[in-house]
Amino acid sequence: MDATFPFDLDVPRCTRRCAVTDRELAEGEKFYSVLVRTGVDYVRQDFAQDQWQGPPAETLAWWQAEIPQRNATRVKLAPNEVLWQLFLDLAERPEEADKRYVLTLFLIRRRTLKLSERSTSDAKMMNVFHTRSGDEFHVPVIDFDEQRATTIQQELMGLLYAQAESDSDDQATDTEASEL
Repeated sequence: MDATFPFDLDVPRCTRRCAVTDRELAEGEKFYSVLVRTGVDYVRQDFAQDQWQGPPAETLAWWQAEIPQRNATRVKLAPNEVLWQLFLDLAERPEEADKRYVLTLFLIRRRTLKLSERSTSDAKMMNVFHTRSGDEFHVPVIDFDEQRATTIQQELMGLLYAQAESDSDDQATDTEASEL
């Protein structure tokens, strides 16, 4: 993994339009988003569920989300301390290494963890350090299929999110939920 990868980039809000058909996505409609690198820039594309063919080859990240209903409840992420404790707990459960890998990427995005300058020669291992304590961790890089990625995302969302009242923002609110 490239230590210069910009995990702290800002992911644009949902376009609310299908990248294939340019159709407006309706409230409550499920859709897929991808983040692709185009030269030196990163571009977000949103796809209606019926137009989804899987992530393009140049995809950096992808996720599924839903256009929220007006006045719907929103999800609220658990505090960083809870996320950190889960990261530590998952280290004791090798059978859940894939969850820990996804959570590691999320914690990098939230700037709780950073990629270590001291890289490993093992491409199947990611070195990260905790931004407060400086403690270093070695996390296996896991390759999994689309179905497993969706399952992990759902499991982590079930553990780490709670319902919160909407702030009447009718923009697609997939940003926090999609970070996992």
